[in-house]
Amino acid sequence: MSVIELTTFTVKPQNTAAMLAARPGMVDAFRRDRRGFVAARLIRVAEDTWLDQVEWTDDTAWDESRAKGGNQPEIAAFFATIDALVSSDRGVRYDDEDGRAVRTVAYGPHPSQVGELYVPEGEGPFPVVVLIHGGYWTAMFDRRQVTPLADDLVKGGYAVWNIEYRRLGEEGGGWPGTFDDVNTALDRLDGLDDRLDLTKVQVVGHSAGGQLAKYLAGRTDGKLREPSPSPASSTWSRRTRITWARCSPTRTPRSPPALRRPRRRSSRRWSSPTRARASRSGCSAATTTRSPTATPRSRARPWCRC
Repeated sequence: MSVIELTTFTVKPQNTAAMLAARPGMVDAFRRDRRGFVAARLIRVAEDTWLDQVEWTDDTAWDESRAKGGNQPEIAAFFATIDALVSSDRGVRYDDEDGRAVRTVAYGPHPSQVGELYVPEGEGPFPVVVLIHGGYWTAMFDRRQVTPLADDLVKGGYAVWNIEYRRLGEEGGGWPGTFDDVNTALDRLDGLDDRLDLTKVQVVGHSAGGQLAKYLAGRTDGKLREPSPSPASSTWSRRTRITWARCSPTRTPRSPPALRRPRRRSSRRWSSPTRARASRSGCSAATTTRSPTATPRSRARPWCRC
């Protein structure tokens, strides 16, 4: 069960730049020196107030880290920029409370360059679904947006790789960082778990994540590939495809039956394979074809922003 450390502190405006400059070094030192450290996220609450959200594998790991204090130069340099400590609280990650096995794995040094791997019980091999959450491409939303969908897929016998990525509002978010992240996260599946069937990988993108899913499906490089039928050929192709997912006012995003490619419709408005449709007033995933049960734009809910 993951433990979340929620620390609120203030930084004088003239020290903000120094604090942000010291942050990457502090995170690297945590990865090197702190047992049980999973990830960290820095949130600006007000002009001079910050919330540091740090995830640990267990309570003991958090206690050990607090006892060490600023024992590393990089950590001490970050602490030196803080003006005052407002509060320090403990929480439990809500999507781990039922005790299911979820591995949080980093694929890069940034706090948002992580993914959560869900694997069904059994020896496998299991087909893999890569989940890419939406949220207007901004740091306001994270991968927990689609954890109910991950649960549903695991019950259906799929392994799930629910990835996080740098978004607008975070260092490196946007072009090309966001796109580099989803590509690297997909390649991280190579060698991640022996129970994964990497010849059967599908990508599901919800809302803004659907466009990132379409981007992945169009890539021809990367580690997740299948050999050509001819041993003499050096041609490889990535085995990813886009599957449609939707959301409604009262439900979280859900998976389509059997995760099969939906039928192509003749309507030009919905069937274009080269454009990702997005609407301010509705939820759309980037798809090569329109699902037979997709909500038409005229009936889209205005609350759901892609």
